[in-house]
Amino acid sequence: MKWLSILFVCFQLTLIAQPPDPAAPPPAPRPNLLPIVLVNNTTLPDNQVHIVILGRNPANSGPQGVIQFLQNPSGQLTGVTELIQVPTTGNTSTYSVTLSQLPSAPNTPNGRYFYVPAIESGIIFFSLAFSNDPQDPNYKFNQPLNMPINGGAVQQPNFTDPADPNGNYNTIFDIFEFTFLPSSAGTNISANATAVSFFSIPLYGFLSGANTAHSNTGLFLPRNSILASAQNFFANAPEAAQWNQLVLHPTSTADPAGPSILRILSTGKAMTASQLIFDRNYLDNQAAYGYSYIADIWTGPNSFYKMHDLTMTIPIGNGKTFTGRVQGDNTLRLTNINDVNDVVIFDAPTMVFDPIVNPPIFPTSIQIFSGIKFPVHMDESKDQENSTQLSKLLQEAIIAGLVPTTDILSNQYLESKQGKYYDVNSKLTPPGGTTGPWYDLYSKALHSLGDIYTFAFDEPLWPQVQIGANVFTNQYLGITIGPLQQGASSATSVNMIQREQTGMCTAIVVGSSASLIPTGTVTFSIDGQVLGTVPLINGRAFFEITNIAPGFHNLTASYSGDENYLPSSGTEQVFVKSTLTPPTNLRVTQIKNRFATQTEFVNVITWEAPTTGHPPALYKIYRDVQLTDLIATVQGERLRFEDHNRRKGRSYSYFIVSIDTAGQVSSPAEVVFR
Repeated sequence: MKWLSILFVCFQLTLIAQPPDPAAPPPAPRPNLLPIVLVNNTTLPDNQVHIVILGRNPANSGPQGVIQFLQNPSGQLTGVTELIQVPTTGNTSTYSVTLSQLPSAPNTPNGRYFYVPAIESGIIFFSLAFSNDPQDPNYKFNQPLNMPINGGAVQQPNFTDPADPNGNYNTIFDIFEFTFLPSSAGTNISANATAVSFFSIPLYGFLSGANTAHSNTGLFLPRNSILASAQNFFANAPEAAQWNQLVLHPTSTADPAGPSILRILSTGKAMTASQLIFDRNYLDNQAAYGYSYIADIWTGPNSFYKMHDLTMTIPIGNGKTFTGRVQGDNTLRLTNINDVNDVVIFDAPTMVFDPIVNPPIFPTSIQIFSGIKFPVHMDESKDQENSTQLSKLLQEAIIAGLVPTTDILSNQYLESKQGKYYDVNSKLTPPGGTTGPWYDLYSKALHSLGDIYTFAFDEPLWPQVQIGANVFTNQYLGITIGPLQQGASSATSVNMIQREQTGMCTAIVVGSSASLIPTGTVTFSIDGQVLGTVPLINGRAFFEITNIAPGFHNLTASYSGDENYLPSSGTEQVFVKSTLTPPTNLRVTQIKNRFATQTEFVNVITWEAPTTGHPPALYKIYRDVQLTDLIATVQGERLRFEDHNRRKGRSYSYFIVSIDTAGQVSSPAEVVFR
């Protein structure tokens, strides 16, 4: 049985944040230039939205560069840009433009466009000016980013320190990352909305012609709704005193019209800020919380991985599997299951209570939440890349709340557990289940609302946060700057965020007034067929969608409305993952076909269809467990295959997988003829 988890959020109809229309023609193509379309749904005028773009020239991967917008003889921006090397001194304000200076995008309401050349590690900085009037209480939030240039390097904003000498702390800004690499061999485009350091402005990216199942990334709900939702997650945590510290406020809240929250920090960034914001020993502070997660899984006398094996398969490259336990000296020793001389040994975890340490020592909590590789023990590890990959994989599993476990950790395992991320791990010893939480609550808060990077190694956890294409034909990158405020009107709209996962998160309908919780019902339809209607209970509706064929479907949710809110609906393309399982009851026998001059031996393989999950459309039969040596493809209704010209007295192995109508493949089932 499979089900989808859908999040519904209601907000004022006129403030719906939509990506550029995929059917709208992109700006006229220009050779080796990528069109970028910006849609302003903030409700601020275009002259109060500023952008500046940094990146590197992929031709030489050399010094930092900045995008310069070119002008025509009349001084107007043409929309064409060039990437130049950052000068020795100056300020990025020289290269900053407002949306109002850019050409209007064709057939895209509130849209502006420009073109960028090849760029690597591109970052678009968006900053907002809430007022142009010095007498307005909001004027202090009017300052666009002030990033000085010293020695050819841009001094990026110190967004955690109210005493930032460049005055960027109170600026509302956020960033979007992208890379554009045109070449004769094919074009590489990748993009993501990132909150690895912080979240402040909803940015929603769309890539036309994406060659993956995902063409969009980021958040497009109203800013204050996202911030309020995250703040609610933190306030209800057992250790709320720590998690609440991730919410940063203006230096003065005396201005009633100003934003009450500047940004929310990622856990790792809060731990590494120059001033102490979040406990740097959060996972290993028995004195503060009455429980140490690190002791429970690693350093305690009866820790989980002193009593059980930790097994991990390297996700990138050689695919080796390592297994082992924590030793008496608290080092974690992992050995290649196929080579006892190939080992990775991680040092015992460190714990530092001094908020200012010189030279810096990163306690294990910082390493995990910030994506810093675990230190390798002396020189006993043969392959540094192995240790790097294993460290990342273990940290990803901890961030998602999957550790401790006796399951084999791998990228495939992470993907299969998406519906179980950010839950209290049942294998924690008391009081680990009632304190904490000991996963990344920041990631949980934002991922409950959409697909956005929240952690340095987030892509293996959520592959859909990255969008990309390697073919460039009339494509463009669209970025929608989402609404800042939830509307006060009773007119509402339902927007759905696709969750490409199995398992229950929560279906929520949020009204435009915090004091008026929506009531009524939500009706679910898929591909035009009504599935059912469920009531809202405290603004939440739960619906289990079963027996839907795997692949993409259009899911519609219609809100009935009540005395406070008008009816509304929304449709989103969703992806149903397959519940494929391998065939069962595999058997193989050998028979003889006698001919006039010879005898042929034939291996006859039979099997039965899976007893659970979607019925297969095909079966594929391989000779190897790596599934590279394909010998046959069999239609789903057939449950038999004959392998001719075999030898008598020889063993043969067969690996059979189920394949559904969407092309998804089950794990293999093995049968051996001996």
